[in-house]
Amino acid sequence: MAENNASGIIRISFGDYTAVNGFSFGGFPNGSYKSALGWYNGNTDLTWTTYLAYFNVGTYTAGLEGVRGATHGILDLDLDGVEVGTYDFFGAAATLHVARMTGIAVAAAGIKTVRIRTHGRNGGSGGWTLCLANSLMFWRTA
Repeated sequence: MAENNASGIIRISFGDYTAVNGFSFGGFPNGSYKSALGWYNGNTDLTWTTYLAYFNVGTYTAGLEGVRGATHGILDLDLDGVEVGTYDFFGAAATLHVARMTGIAVAAAGIKTVRIRTHGRNGGSGGWTLCLANSLMFWRTA
C-alpha cells in the first residue's frame, strides 16, 4: 500500500500495483529516458493499473511525470471508480513533463482504489502511448 503521512502527502510507487492490464513495468523504450523506471503501455488504448492508498478527508492535487510525444494518449485518473482527473500527454516533441490534476475531493477517509488508465487520444496524436515515470503523488491542498 502507498505511503501516507500526517502532512497529507501520498506517494504511490508504480511497482506497488494491485492489478494491471496492458502496461509493462520497466525502463522506458525511448532512449532519452532509459534511466527512468515506470509504466509503458505499448501504444494501446484502454490499458490500466490499480493501487491501494489511504486518504484522509480533504482536497488533493495529483502529480506524475510522463513523456509527452506525437503518438501519446490521454491518461485518466480514477478514485474508487470515479474519474477525478485527466491529462493529455500529446506533444509535438518527446519531452519529460509533470502532469498535475487538481481539485480531487475526498469526502470520507479510508483506503481507496486508485486507477491510472489510457482513455483515448488527442485528434493530432498518432497513438495512445503512455510512458509514466517513477511514482504518482497526491498532496492535500485543503
